[in-house]
Amino acid sequence: AATYGATLDIDTPDAPNVTSVALIRPAAETHHTDAGQRRVSLRITAATATTVTVQLPADGFVAAPGYYMLFILNASGVPSQAAWVQLT
Repeated sequence: AATYGATLDIDTPDAPNVTSVALIRPAAETHHTDAGQRRVSLRITAATATTVTVQLPADGFVAAPGYYMLFILNASGVPSQAAWVQLT
């Protein structure tokens, strides 16, 4: 589980090419609207040759507690395969 306000280290062999990181809440449709789905951009605070460090949201007002798909994107906007993260 990941804690609000903490930093998260993401290991990737493509770290120098990562330009953005985002959390995406999975869809849960009811009727025709999914009011809970969201995309939260994370601030990159550091990077090495193999690790990207990001700042997680400060609280549940930005990203409600629960599971999110974590994506890293390169300069061309190509996303990684998602990794599941639980915010608590």
